[in-house]
Amino acid sequence: MIHKMARYKVKEHWMDQVIPVIEEFVDLVGQREPATSYVVFRKGAGREFVHFMSFPDTESLEAHLSARYTRRFMARISQNCEMQPEIADLISIASSME
Repeated sequence: MIHKMARYKVKEHWMDQVIPVIEEFVDLVGQREPATSYVVFRKGAGREFVHFMSFPDTESLEAHLSARYTRRFMARISQNCEMQPEIADLISIASSME
């Protein structure tokens, strides 16, 4: 599995719109990438969001990154961020789940 984390902070004026945009994107990932695990959290009641994603292999990651819905989501988020998306590779150390 390939694990990634993305975090960003949206501009205050966009808070009313960001959650529906995230929900729409995650729904599309679920429909079109059934082997991908994708979870989004909001940091407290603030404007910072964290995405955790796991892809079964490199091909799945590449397909996700090149998908039209991913490119559209990234464009919408990027233009409305106070802190631009920062993406990190994650290495699994331990898990309670198999």
